[in-house]
Amino acid sequence: RTVLLDEGVPAGEVSSAAEAVPCGSYRRGKESSGDVDVLITRRDGGRSCDLLPRVCAALSAAGHEMHHLHDPFEKKEKEEGESCSYMGIVRLQGYA
Repeated sequence: RTVLLDEGVPAGEVSSAAEAVPCGSYRRGKESSGDVDVLITRRDGGRSCDLLPRVCAALSAAGHEMHHLHDPFEKKEKEEGESCSYMGIVRLQGYA
């Protein structure tokens, strides 16, 4: 939310500007899971590749432990446009 507001998305439109959806074993309803995969996408036409590094920075600034498996700012050009991804571990404060 804060990242989108800082980017200039009007407060009334923040909830529809981006979406975070659980994926992987969590989404499939597995009984147990070692992690939760999350897909974050822009829904308002904004640049997704600008959002992801800012989400990582906001998590880090909030004191959450992060371990990057590759450069979180890496962008890949594809025929259909720019694509970006983050592979790493984020341990949220208060969770074992």
